[in-house]
Amino acid sequence: MYLTLKAIHVAALVAFLGNISLAMVWKWHADRSRNPAIMAHVLHGVVAGDRWITVPAAAILFISGLAMAVLGGLPLLHTGWIWKASLAFAVSGLLYLYPIGPDQRRMERLALAAHGDPAALDWGAYAALSRRWLLFGLLAITALLVAMALMIYKPIA
Repeated sequence: MYLTLKAIHVAALVAFLGNISLAMVWKWHADRSRNPAIMAHVLHGVVAGDRWITVPAAAILFISGLAMAVLGGLPLLHTGWIWKASLAFAVSGLLYLYPIGPDQRRMERLALAAHGDPAALDWGAYAALSRRWLLFGLLAITALLVAMALMIYKPIA
């Protein structure tokens, strides 16, 4: 049972980190087009990807990780690498709740409002949201990589 949970946990991590990383790449490519219709389309895909891949993968990560710790007899709050990784995972999730998730929906609405006309897009507002989305997105990914490293290396201290 433990190894099955571990395989599920690793698969969820791959889906989770993969979707987040690819969202950043696709958004960067769409923004470079400076075409609001393409930007809105990609942001719609990013939001849908979060709904259908990122959020379920996060839930699977949490549940499978908790189940493995319980099966392994590890005290969650007294095992340093578990609570530190859980904290990093929570930080990433909180950054998604605000500002990442709301910002990507705001950028999508701005791009949609331009109706494909680059002159109609509020580039200043879009650029400000985009910079904040990227900054906090990188922070969220960094927190996830820290959590992943803690789970792999399981430091004693």
